[in-house]
Amino acid sequence: MAVVKRDPFRPVPTGAARGLTRRTVPLEAESRPVRQVSILESLNLSCSGLVASGNKKMALILVDGQAVTLAEGEELIPGVKLTRISADEVIFQDDRGNSRKVRVKEK
Repeated sequence: MAVVKRDPFRPVPTGAARGLTRRTVPLEAESRPVRQVSILESLNLSCSGLVASGNKKMALILVDGQAVTLAEGEELIPGVKLTRISADEVIFQDDRGNSRKVRVKEK
């Protein structure tokens, strides 16, 4: 019968069984906040034109090549709204308060 060098019924620390050493994480790395990326940064947006009729303004927005017309306050996708239309730019805002300006393309 084989001779056992350790008690098989006693647990072995995870790293010790494979000869691994324990790494410590610097304290400043633990306390640094993780930056959450806004959905606005990942969208391929461009504004190709504006339409104004009376008090209502609309913007022609291209999202990954697909045209969408939006008025102020309308959602582009859930959680992302067109908050402002001006003569030279439109501003989108997500539900976390992040915003992105998109310039109106020159003709």
